[in-house]
Order: sequence, then C-alpha cells, then structure tokens
Amino acid sequence: MAPIPHRMERGMPDSQELIEARQRVDVARAAGDRPALAYALVVLGAHAQNAGLLPEAVAATEEAVAIYRDLGDEAQLVWALENLAARYSFASMNDQAVAAGQERADRYRTSGNRAGLANALVVLGAYLQNAGRVPEAVAVTEEAVAIDRELGDVSQVTWALENLASRYAFAARYEQAVAATQERVDRFRVAGIQAGLASALVTLGAYLQNAGRVSDAVTATEEAVAIGRELGDEAQLSWALENLAARYSFASMNDKAAAAGQERADRLRAAGNRPGLASALVTLGAYLQNAGRVPDAVAATEEAVAIGRELGDEGQLSWALENMASRYSFAGRHAQAVAAEQERADRFRAAGNRPGLASALVTLGAYLQNAGRLQDAVAVTEEAVAIDRDLADEVQLLWALENLTYRYSAAGRAEAVQSVTTEIAVHRWLPRFGYTTGPEGGAYTFAQALARFEKAWTIGGPHLLLPERIALVAAKADRRFCGVPDSLDAEGGLRPMSYGASSAGGWPRGGLTWSFDPSGSTMPPQQIQDQLTAALDAWARVPPGFFAFTRVPSGGDLTIRFGGSDLNGDFGKPGGVNGAAYLPTDPEAGRIMFDVADPWPPGPPPGVVLHEIGHALGLTHSGDPRSIMYPYAPNTGIDTVDEEALGTIYGWSVPQPAVGATSHRPALARAGRPTFVGEPTADRLYLAWRGLGGDRRIYWSSYDGSGWSPAEQIMGYFSSHGPAMTTISAGQNGETALFMAHNGGLDDNALYYSSLQVDAGHVWPERLPVEGLSINSGPAVAALGNRIYLAYKGLEDDQRIHWSYAVVDGLWHPGDPLTWTHKGPIRGVGTSEGPFLLNFRNRLHLFWKGVEGDTAVYYSSRGPDLDSLWQAQRKVQYVEAETSGETWAEIHSNHGPSAAVRGDRVVLAWWPGPEDVALYTSRFNTAEWTGQVPVRGFGSSAGPAVGVWDDRLFVVSTGAPWWVGGERIFYSRLG
Repeated sequence: MAPIPHRMERGMPDSQELIEARQRVDVARAAGDRPALAYALVVLGAHAQNAGLLPEAVAATEEAVAIYRDLGDEAQLVWALENLAARYSFASMNDQAVAAGQERADRYRTSGNRAGLANALVVLGAYLQNAGRVPEAVAVTEEAVAIDRELGDVSQVTWALENLASRYAFAARYEQAVAATQERVDRFRVAGIQAGLASALVTLGAYLQNAGRVSDAVTATEEAVAIGRELGDEAQLSWALENLAARYSFASMNDKAAAAGQERADRLRAAGNRPGLASALVTLGAYLQNAGRVPDAVAATEEAVAIGRELGDEGQLSWALENMASRYSFAGRHAQAVAAEQERADRFRAAGNRPGLASALVTLGAYLQNAGRLQDAVAVTEEAVAIDRDLADEVQLLWALENLTYRYSAAGRAEAVQSVTTEIAVHRWLPRFGYTTGPEGGAYTFAQALARFEKAWTIGGPHLLLPERIALVAAKADRRFCGVPDSLDAEGGLRPMSYGASSAGGWPRGGLTWSFDPSGSTMPPQQIQDQLTAALDAWARVPPGFFAFTRVPSGGDLTIRFGGSDLNGDFGKPGGVNGAAYLPTDPEAGRIMFDVADPWPPGPPPGVVLHEIGHALGLTHSGDPRSIMYPYAPNTGIDTVDEEALGTIYGWSVPQPAVGATSHRPALARAGRPTFVGEPTADRLYLAWRGLGGDRRIYWSSYDGSGWSPAEQIMGYFSSHGPAMTTISAGQNGETALFMAHNGGLDDNALYYSSLQVDAGHVWPERLPVEGLSINSGPAVAALGNRIYLAYKGLEDDQRIHWSYAVVDGLWHPGDPLTWTHKGPIRGVGTSEGPFLLNFRNRLHLFWKGVEGDTAVYYSSRGPDLDSLWQAQRKVQYVEAETSGETWAEIHSNHGPSAAVRGDRVVLAWWPGPEDVALYTSRFNTAEWTGQVPVRGFGSSAGPAVGVWDDRLFVVSTGAPWWVGGERIFYSRLG
C-alpha cells in the first residue's frame, strides 16, 4: 500500500502530537515492522481527525485495518475496525461506518465474545441511525441490551439502555424510550449510583414530555435537581435546572420555570461562569416574559447582551440580540426592538454571514412594520428574499416570501402580494410533483426545478423575467388534474411513459383483480362499477392484451376509492387535482383514488379514470397532448402512444426454443396440486406434441417457471396429427389431472384418450379407444361439470363437426375407461381442420376454421345441460375504425385455432397461413372480440397452442420456416 501523504492543504500548522504520530508511522514502515506500523496508523488517524484532516485520518485507519486483516490479529483488527468506523462517521461516510461497525460486531459474534459484541452493537446502532436505517438501529441496540442484561454489568447495561432510549426516541417510539430510561433509572437507584441516577432522571424527563406525560416529566426532573443539589456537582446541577425550567415551561408552570432559570443563572454567576451566565439569562428572559414579568425579562436579556459584547462571542451575542429584540417587541418598545435587530443584522453583514443576515433582515422587517416604518420594512424584506434566492435556501426563502406578502399587504400593494403569493404556490408545487428531487437523494434548487419544469413542458425559459416564468408555470399547474409526480431524467425531460416499470418493476402478471369502495361518492355503486369496468376493458384491449381484469368484492390488486384530503393531500379543494394512483413499483401499488370535491356529473371524467388506471398499470406522465397520460387536460381515449408505452413494459417475450420439434399444432394444459396463498405456483404447464414429419410418436414436457423439462416420449402413443389436452378435476382438495385425446396414425383412424394425475406419477397409462369413432384429423377436448367433451372433424371428406361426451362420476379415477355418448354432427357447421373446445363461464365454446376454401374462423357455444343447444355459428370479427367510419373485420386462418381463458376473457390464437407467418391473438368477453394483435417477433409454419399458467399467457408453436431450427417448438410468454 502506498504511504499516506504527510502534507495536505490546511490553514494551521501541525500539532506536535500529529508530527510525532507521522514520524512513528515512517519509522515502523522503514523497519518493516507491520504490527507496529498498523498500531501507529490507528493513532495517526485519531490525531489527523483532531486536526481536521479527515482524508488523512480515514486513509491511515483503512491501511491499519488492511494490515491487521493480513496479519490475522483478531483483537487488534476489531480495535482498528472500531477506530475506522469512528473515522468514517466523523467524515459523514455513514454507509462505510455501518459496514466497518457491522464487521466488528460479526467478528465478536463469531469469536463468542459476548461483552465485545454488546459494545459493538450499541455503537453500530448509532451508525445505522446516522445512515437512516432506523429500524435496524433499534434492533441491534435491543440485542445489545439483551446481552448486557444477561452479563449483568451495570455500567454496560445502563449505557446500552441509554442508547436504546435514544434510538426509540429518534424513531418516535416515545413510550419505549420512557421504558428503557426508566429501567436505567431503576438500575442506578438499586446500585446506589446517585450521579448516574440524576443524569438518567433528567433524560427520563425529556422522554416523558415527548410521550405526553408532562406531570411525570416534571417529577422526574425535580428529583434529578434534588440529587444534584445533594451531590454538589455544579455542572450537573446547572444542566438539571436548565431541563427543569424547560419542563415547567412546557407545563405552563411559568413562575416555577422562572425560579429554576433564576437559580441556574445565580449559580453560574456565583461560579464566575460568564458564558454560561449569558446563556442562562437569555433563557431566563423567555421564562420571565411567559410569567408576565416583562420588565424583568427585558433586564435579564439586556444583561446577557452586555456580557456577550464583553466576551466577543459573536454567535452567543447574535442569539442574545435576537432574544432582546423579541423582549422589546413584546413590551411594545418597537424602536428598541428595531435597534437590537438592526445591530444583529449589521454584525452578520460585517461577518459575511449571508444566511444569518437574511434571517435577521426578515425579523427586522417585522419590527420596522410594528414601528410604523413600512417602506424600510419592505426594503429589508426584499433584500432578505434576494439573499435567500442567491443562497438557494428553499426553507428560508419561503419564510422570507411569506413575510414579504405581509409587508406588501400592509403597504397596500395588492399586485405585488398576488405576484409573491403565486411564487410561493409554485415553490410548494414543484417539489410536490417531483421537480426538486435530485439523483441519489439530492435536491435541485428552485431555479433548477423551474428550469426542469419548463423543459419538460416546453414553456417559458431563462429569456423571460422571473415573475413571467413563475406566472406561466402557475397557469400550467392550475390545469393539472393528476396528483402523481412526474418522472424526469437527469436533464429535466420527461422520461418515457414506461420508465421504471419494466418486467422487474411492473406487475409480474396480467391477470389482476379489482375492487372499489363506493363510500365517499355520491354516484350509485352500479354507475361507478359500469364506469370503472368500461375503463378497465379499454386497457385490457390494448395490444398485446397483457391484462385481464376480474372484479372481486374487496381487496383487489387494484383498489379504487373516492374521498377528499383523507385519501390524498391534494384532494378536497375544488379546482385541484382530480385523481391519483400508485405505480406498480410503489409499496402502495394498485391504489387508485378520485377526489369528490369537484362536482362531476355523472362521475369522474372518463379520461381521468383511464389516466389513473394507466398509472396503476405502470405508465408515467407523457408530454404528448394526444396521450391519455398527459396530465393537464384529460383526453377521452387511449392513443397509440399509450399502447406503445404499455407494450414496452408488458409485451411478449422474445420467442425461445422450448423442447422437441413438430409440424402440427401442439397442446397445452396445466395440472397438479392447488396453489395456496403465499406459496409459489404449485402446478405446472404441460406441453404435448406429435413428432416432426414421419415421426408419429407423441412427446410431452412440463414448465415450472424456470424452463421446460427434457422431452419424454409417451410410450405406445402414435398420431398423424397433434394431440389435444385439457385439465380435469382429480381430487377433493383441488388437485387436477391431464386428459389427452388424439387420433391414430396411417391406417389407424381410431380416436384415443387417456388421463394422468401428474402429482401421483409421470407414466401415462395405456391409451384407450373411443368405441365407434373413426377420424383422420386432430380432435378437441374440454371438461365442463362432470362431463368430458370431444369434438372432431368427420372422416375423410366429411367436413362436419361431430361431438361426444362421457360422464365422470365420483368413482372414476384418471386412467379408468369411460363410456362415451356420440351426439353426431353439429347442425350447420363444418371445418377442414381440427376444431378447439373450451370451458368458459360454465359454457362449452367451440372454435374452428371454415370448410375447404373458407379461411374464416367461427365460434359457437352451448350450456352445461344435456338439453342445451349449440348456438348458431358466428364469425370471429371485430370493429375496425377508420376516419371514414367503422366496419366489421374478420380473422382468417388456414389451420385450426386454439383458445384459453385468462381472467374473464377468452384468448384466441391462430396462424393465418403461409402468406402471413405471424401468430395472432384476439380476446372475447362473450359479447365482442378485440382486434387481432400479433405475437411480437413470432413467426410460425403451423397452428399454435395457447395456455395460461401463473397468470401468464403462453403461445407455443413451430418456428418460422426461415429460422435456424425453425421446425423446433418455440414459446413466447406474455407477463
């Protein structure tokens, strides 16, 4: 390791101790004595810190730690780590301090050194608190207390309790802070340690006051004072009296507060402690004023000022002058208040203390106004505003601006009041909507935030005067209807709408539940439900159709509420924002809120509802006025820019090889044991397919979220076409099994079936023929109620669609034979390919392409009863809107489609044919179909299978003809 440089830029000569420490380091380094070098480096770190040379202090101690690690000297290493953590903390390197403190604690824990561990945990708690990790700070200090209680060391346990109380208080857990300090008090009392008891009682008083137990706080501090008097420790007694006066004052026991403050001042006067006396007199002045003894209050503070002038302590004198001006003002001595505050301002000006000067000028303005000097009051407050603008101190600037409105108002300058009031509103508005949030927890100044807003929304600019720029921002803000902050890039531009909600940060699944609470709204619940349903349906139709929404009574993934400021701080004000929502990356993900303060007949504007749902789905604001995510004027519908943004978050995954190869439509179904709340998905998605070309064997594989299992041949199963699969019930506890159907091969025209309970074994039983049937195409299979249904094209030139069913009673188990009832052809329908069956909303749905030469896709359905009729066939078609009007558009396919249920909709998937190798999907809610949406990046040479697992939609098919290995089976996932 390179030697630490001795010389650094500093304004004072090195102390003798620091020079000697450096010399010891040089001697040990030259001698190659590494233990001595490490020790000397730790000592050097301490001296360098005392000299204010923090980089040198940190570097020296880091080198010492590295040497002790290399030497393996555990005792010295933990000592060096203790020092390194302290150096880091002093340098405000809080995360590094935590890391060093944690390593020290871990090493004590490993070595079994319980006393050392307790000590290290207490110190670690302080570092964690400094790093903002308050819950962890509390936890480690609680562990330290537990260890020290076990070890029985009074000094250690009381120290740990003192720190634990401090951690609790910082976390606003005041009752626990009281309990920890009370235990500390009790232990000192039992041990007879009076000095420790007095100190603990003072601290206990503060925590009791924080907990609202004012009477107990006074009692504890009175006891501390009594002990202090008995012990004769003047410093301790002065501190106790200071706290007792504060307790009395908080309890409105003003005379007692004045008496305690007077005793403290008298003791400091008797001891000749002039700085302490000046401080005590200032505080005494406040207590005397509260007690109504205004002349005494003035006199005490005047004496404090005189002592401050004598001592030349500018900080103390400034504080005393500030208090003296306040005392004068309270006494109606306005000219003297002005003089005292003017002196304070002059001293700050002379010292070059601009923040102090700005603060003093604001206060001086108030005193000048009280003295009737309005013009001077305005002038000094304007100067304060100018300084605070220059300093970019947002808190001070807002305070100065608020005071400036009072000065302008008193001077009758109404336009100036309006201008400053607008600026204050913009100051508060920009942080609320994300414009002051800087990288890594930093903050942008108001000027920077203003420029960022102007860039994001292309208004204003630095070529305009500040009041003009602020007026433009305010006018824009007045039109904002959404309470969600904007998401900006480092340069201040709006990020893409999909920023921050990628596959790692959006919803992990598209099947979402939703619920709403109508309380707080004047709309009828059914009207609310209809409006929300329409908006959710609009988002569900957005390509590629990732989302499917299902309403539940309560506790949905999306929860919609109506209310005022109880829901959102920006609600409850007519003309304010109308709605807000949380992104999927937020701990409150899914919460959508609408303000009821605005009169909205017959409810929130549809554009506002669509906009807030867009946030809940992962979209941020857009700068494009056409977008539904534009937050300044609600649009009425979802634009293509919104569709593209949603597609970047939730689009189809890139097609990847699954397993095997085929030239026919494969089959998908899920089966296994049920999944309970809080556990990973327990069942699996199963894939079955016929081999490629002349390979008539049937194979299968399963998907568990991490990938597909190796392909396995199902022994004894052969087919000329792809098989069909569905899920069937297989137990009283929600278990499910697979049911497969397929035709034979070559000269075998039989239709076969089989079933397998996958959680009981992975060997398919011997397939069974469906008696009395002959087919030469792929069948369809589905389960509804206690029946399993088959649908199939007739043999050879028979293009009619036939159907059969078998009853599954309580004694049947997967693998058992079934008795089939053949219902014959369905009237008026026909196909040249295998159809597809699906159970949806307790109805049996049938999908197929037309007869030879007819590429349209059709559907029909029937109810669950045996006497239910198949509905007349309908074409799958959707409304296509153009500028000239709306028309019906059909979908077409040269192969049979497939379908699955996702949420409360059917998803239909198909391959048009050789002229268009893309795969497409459309969605159906029993009333209408959405437009056809391509599966992005997926080309194919055969019909697809579609299935749902873990709320994700899967499409499986062969690859495009020109893909390398295109005859292989590929899959893509949505969600």
